[in-house]
Amino acid sequence: MIYHILSADNMFTTDQYVRDWEPQLKNSFHLIPLQELAEAERLPVGTFIFSDIERQTLEQRELLAQVWETLEAHGPPMRLLNHPLRAKRRFELLEMLAKEGRNSYRVFRCNEIPSDLRFPVFIRVATDHQGPRTKRIFSWAGLESSIVALAMRGFPVEHLAVIEFCDTSNSEGIFRKYSAYRVGDRIVPRGLNFSEKWYAKGRDMSPVWRSEPKWEYVRTNPDARALLEIFQLAEIEFGRIDYGINNGKVEVWEINTCPQFSVGTPEWYFEDRRNYHQFCADSLAGAFEAIGTPISDARVPIRMNWPTLPRVSEPA
Repeated sequence: MIYHILSADNMFTTDQYVRDWEPQLKNSFHLIPLQELAEAERLPVGTFIFSDIERQTLEQRELLAQVWETLEAHGPPMRLLNHPLRAKRRFELLEMLAKEGRNSYRVFRCNEIPSDLRFPVFIRVATDHQGPRTKRIFSWAGLESSIVALAMRGFPVEHLAVIEFCDTSNSEGIFRKYSAYRVGDRIVPRGLNFSEKWYAKGRDMSPVWRSEPKWEYVRTNPDARALLEIFQLAEIEFGRIDYGINNGKVEVWEINTCPQFSVGTPEWYFEDRRNYHQFCADSLAGAFEAIGTPISDARVPIRMNWPTLPRVSEPA
């Protein structure tokens, strides 16, 4: 049994995958909205996936860490994935990969931008999955005006990330975005998107659906070893990594701990695409089955404690 802890507004990510692509997993997954954990007194013994970590506040992650530690103390067969405080979120991950030379580009907070910033850059919110909030920016003046514009639109400046642009296009100007899951100790290729745009998000935007290299990618899993190393550095046991290839090396864009498998149902796709997505869905299902634990009647008492609040003295 797998218990998936995630935000209530993101439960559709797992629900859609199971309902539309792998209905045989229906009795193997139980979704737990993290907002309901405060009222829970006991949790079952099983496999727990902690998700949505990149969108959570520090307070949420500290409280969820208490749940993790309580479940961990129970011992086998309890299995836990993604420690809420140890798992690296997007900014910390990209910063670490740049410092270690694994990524060729750098990321900065708005109050820590160095004088040797390499243009072009773009800005995104470090804690969401909505993609870039700007076009590519080619000058200091453009960067300043973009930050001002985002601040006036209500984006907290401390949540913005300035990211150096990494060009992974080929000689034809085509960009490839690769995606793969980690589930436990397995790397499962999710897909390969082609795009004429520098930011490929969502459905494949290539004018021609290039099935041969897509099938080759998901069948051969060519980057499995490098990706597992990156997930281990990130201390993330479940998530989807999005990346490109630059001069033969992996360039990581992000790791999403609550990824959406597909924007559509099998009926949306022509046969070749449907078979491709189903192949990926089945591979992912096999990885989930490998980390699942038998249903147990055992229950573990949990409680989330907040530090004692200071009390204001009554006036004499």
